[in-house]
Amino acid sequence: MNKVSKLILILFVTSFAYFLIFPTLKWYFFTKEKDKQISSYSKEALRDYSKAQALSSLVKLKELYRKNPKGQIPDDLKYLIPVAKNNYKTYGREFPKSFNDIEALRGGFLTDSDIEELSLEIYRYYEEIKRNKNKIIQLGLDLSGGVSVTISLDYLELEQRLGRALSVLEKEEAIGRTMQILKERVDTFGLTEPKITREAGGNRIFLDIPGEKDERRVDSLLGGKGNLIFYVVDLDATSVLNSKILEAGPLYSIHDIKNSMKLDDSKKIFPWYIKDAYGVDDEARVRYYVVDFGLDNSFDGSHIQDAGILSDPKTGKDVVTFTLDSEGSEKFFAFTQKNVGKTLAVVMEGKIKSVANINHAIAGGNVSIQGDSFDKKEAQELAFVFKTAAFPVEIKIDDLRIIGPTIGEKTIELGIKASLLALVLVFLFMFVYYKTSGFVAGFSLVIYNLFLILAILSAFNFTLTLTSIAGLVLTMGMAVDINIIIYERIKEEIRNGRKFERAF
Repeated sequence: MNKVSKLILILFVTSFAYFLIFPTLKWYFFTKEKDKQISSYSKEALRDYSKAQALSSLVKLKELYRKNPKGQIPDDLKYLIPVAKNNYKTYGREFPKSFNDIEALRGGFLTDSDIEELSLEIYRYYEEIKRNKNKIIQLGLDLSGGVSVTISLDYLELEQRLGRALSVLEKEEAIGRTMQILKERVDTFGLTEPKITREAGGNRIFLDIPGEKDERRVDSLLGGKGNLIFYVVDLDATSVLNSKILEAGPLYSIHDIKNSMKLDDSKKIFPWYIKDAYGVDDEARVRYYVVDFGLDNSFDGSHIQDAGILSDPKTGKDVVTFTLDSEGSEKFFAFTQKNVGKTLAVVMEGKIKSVANINHAIAGGNVSIQGDSFDKKEAQELAFVFKTAAFPVEIKIDDLRIIGPTIGEKTIELGIKASLLALVLVFLFMFVYYKTSGFVAGFSLVIYNLFLILAILSAFNFTLTLTSIAGLVLTMGMAVDINIIIYERIKEEIRNGRKFERAF
């Protein structure tokens, strides 16, 4: 390989490594602490914050325009400039010569819909920060603190339902499935890579989430069993319900309508919310269905083992699929066989997640649901509901507490400074003792090697702990040590009369 090829290869590897490590550098060195905190909000909380921030900014802009149209744009409103430029294009209006004054910025926000568009831009900004966090090197519980949870599994309810005691193998499967669901729930909430372990020979699970400080957020993530249930829809009662809603007008009370219908005890009304632009349930866009609670008209979703999405080769539409355990396969076959031609509602925690028709009896435990209006995101969300909604057994939170880092923030800061000082001293020694060769070795084996290692760790969203830092330091020390041994051997060969080129 000639020099040009080597240079191209080095530049390619360096560029690719920088691409991998950039999200980590951006998060720890260029993202404000306030932005980090806001990006950790739930979808509902982030939507509310975005709307409030948009309204506050536009109110301030109007007030500044009223006082002094030619005034300078304050720093806290400069983030409005890209949105204003986009609005100018949308309105088909002529761009101002510059966006240096309040008047030019005010011209980009003339209608009420601008508040909603600005709110969405703010929301997308923080969602992007949240996505970037999933691409960085995380700090472990010992470095950043976080939440530690102790969970115990209660097999009693499942054993009562089955009418027998669970075998050791069934308990092991329940623990494994619970740990998998916990991992997927934590990942979907956008939290740091968790550490999930189990009690040896026991029924307890230990969950550590580094960097998380909100107990309520973690509690909501773990709370409840999900109680995913499939119900048969009473189409006649649903039709009557919708007619009464139309008659009552926009200020209807679903509670009053329910009382006027005098439904049987085996019937219940559930809402199906349409998602808004933020991906949150829209209270103003909701449909109601009456479902049948009869024993033969429901199916427990805890039998679901796995779920995913496929593309129908004939229609090209996304299809949500899930698989059932052996007991669930038999029950689902009987359930669908009895209700062929009827409508099925998937209900979780009091809300309908999807509605589908039962076209035929389904045997074998492999089920698919195809919605006429599924898009990719909706299909993924429904598959996630199937996969993680119901734990196989009841879980109880024995302990949930916030813990601080093993070493304090000041100690971490001093450790970083000490490490940098040590690197500088090693470089000085290598340069003074081995001249240019020492500098090249130090740069390639220490700096560049460390850079590549961190890039790879960032790509895999690795969690950095005190132990892993010790491993990195040891690796760098061994690299320098080996290099010194090699150089000393070369010097020995030269002293023995070998020429420089032959001493290597």
